[in-house]
Amino acid sequence: SCLSGFSGPDGARCTACLPGFYKEATGSSSCTKCKAGTYSQTLAASDAATCLTCPAFSFSLEASSSRLQCLCDAGYTGPDGGPCAICAPGSYKEGAGMFPCTSCPAATYSGLTGALFLANCTACPADSSSLAGSNDETDCVCKPGFSGPLGGPCAICEAGSWCKAGSTYFCPLNSFAPTGSGAQSDCACVAGYFGLNGGVCKPCLADTYCPGGNTSFACP
Repeated sequence: SCLSGFSGPDGARCTACLPGFYKEATGSSSCTKCKAGTYSQTLAASDAATCLTCPAFSFSLEASSSRLQCLCDAGYTGPDGGPCAICAPGSYKEGAGMFPCTSCPAATYSGLTGALFLANCTACPADSSSLAGSNDETDCVCKPGFSGPLGGPCAICEAGSWCKAGSTYFCPLNSFAPTGSGAQSDCACVAGYFGLNGGVCKPCLADTYCPGGNTSFACP
């Protein structure tokens, strides 16, 4: 009969159990696969204890013969065989393997560690946006033309002002901007004044008329 660690029919040649397998008993029984989540590099292993557990947060298929076959779980990243590090907030990893965690896209955020799916990235409140990889709702900043606190809610900018990064700024004297303006250059001089948009508006000169903006015409 074949010894432990070897397999074959009684009275015939015995073959050593390959790495990833073991056989504890004597006789003709087949070698047993190491369980999923373990591996064994030992040839002719005669004890289940030769099947070593994969590093933390990694997993292998049954009959694995190398630590390098232990792949980092979804939600974790690292080289094959470990060590595996958890994906930080603002990122996710959907599958097993050594590929890196993926940043949540712009205009979303995630406070979860070890996130598994793109769906774990939450959309910013209406009319706000964030950089890729954001990890908190307060990373969502109101878009140009809207005002409000970090994380929202964001309200459309009122006429006569312009809004950037959630803050409201009044147009320069004698200029005006329409509702939803997002830059100082949206402020145009009112009729009777002229000047560059967003700049100083000067009174119309004698014998001229100014319809608004940076235009001035001689009277007929």
